[in-house]
Amino acid sequence: MKRQLILRGYQEPAGYWTKEMCIQDAKKYSSRSEWREKSSSSSSKARKNGWMNECTKHMTRTRKPRGYWTKEIVLSEASKYKSLKDWVKNNGVSINKARKNDWMNECTAHMK
Repeated sequence: MKRQLILRGYQEPAGYWTKEMCIQDAKKYSSRSEWREKSSSSSSKARKNGWMNECTKHMTRTRKPRGYWTKEIVLSEASKYKSLKDWVKNNGVSINKARKNDWMNECTAHMK
């Protein structure tokens, strides 16, 4: 147990992260990913106990909702770029969706 504490750093005592404490801690951050990165113990506790929506209602959503990347939207996104390299650099999520759904030929037809 001691070795785990050394590797992970300071650990709050059991029962420290109440719902109210998690909400207060989450208010310091503007996105879920920032909260998870900078305060993993409170965000983990909130996720485990089903408090995420309450804790993060003030945050901006950085991820697109499930089902956002339709073929039309991916094609539209791809049309913004002149080369595959530019597309990869600027929007890897849409490329992954295109690859997964076998839309790459259609999405890159206009690219050099």
